[in-house]
Amino acid sequence: MKISIPLVVLLSSVLITPVWSDNGSGGSGDPKPVPHHIQHLIDTGNYQKAKKKLRYFVRGEKSSFNGWRLLAISQLKTGQLEASLKSHRKALNLNSTHIGTIRSLGELYVALGDEKEAENQLNRLEYLCGTCEDYLALNLVLSSENNG
Repeated sequence: MKISIPLVVLLSSVLITPVWSDNGSGGSGDPKPVPHHIQHLIDTGNYQKAKKKLRYFVRGEKSSFNGWRLLAISQLKTGQLEASLKSHRKALNLNSTHIGTIRSLGELYVALGDEKEAENQLNRLEYLCGTCEDYLALNLVLSSENNG
């Protein structure tokens, strides 16, 4: 599925705190952290290259929450929406309360045109963090999509 250009711009512009930062419920408890060179690719916006390295990384580290989370973000940023959905689900199976991942999943549902599921993620955020920055950012994406 293709993302419309205005939606991509909107998703990029609301990232006050990047969804790939370690916001949420603390550390992930990953046995092996994502290597710094891969994190650097994410931090510098080189999602295509990061995606390749992360796919290899999670093959060996299937229980790496951060590996799956960063892969989901990279797939979303490169337009691989269905793959991103699978990776988001794997990440959230490992850490179901990570605020940034829930927000990212909500943004993905908006991109997929599934407003009901996006609102479900917004409700999860409200329950977990009230009207925190991630809640407000996802709410802005949903509001813009409904008005656009």
